[in-house]
Amino acid sequence: MRQRFVGHCNTGTDIKQASFLGDRGEFVASGSDDGRWFVWEKKTGKVVKMLTGDEHVVNCIQCHPFDCCVATSGIDDTIKLWTPHAPSASRVAAGLAGPEPADIIRVIVENQQRMRRPREFFAPMELLQRLQMHDNAGFECAQS
Repeated sequence: MRQRFVGHCNTGTDIKQASFLGDRGEFVASGSDDGRWFVWEKKTGKVVKMLTGDEHVVNCIQCHPFDCCVATSGIDDTIKLWTPHAPSASRVAAGLAGPEPADIIRVIVENQQRMRRPREFFAPMELLQRLQMHDNAGFECAQS
């Protein structure tokens, strides 16, 4: 392994999508179970940015192939587009999306501690009800 990227939390879902960002892929980005998305410097593994992107979990991050734009999505009902020149800030239930917390180290430590705890099984009631009713029509997933 050439580099480890730590600070995010991944206990609630099997996988978080990671993406390369920057003109030459010099940054790595991934979502987190704390509703943030993290950007690390690829060479050093240092966290360079941590942004609030979802009320609960950020699962997917995708960089536009040639425009300066990143899309993030999680388990809320929105997909957020991030650009350096956005006309208005994105919103999550807790307020504006985006600004990093004042104490980045505290967030990283809390996330690492969460990942050391035993995993708990959690399934939303709606999901359990659908599984009982064998209604799987709404569970298709496609990725391009």
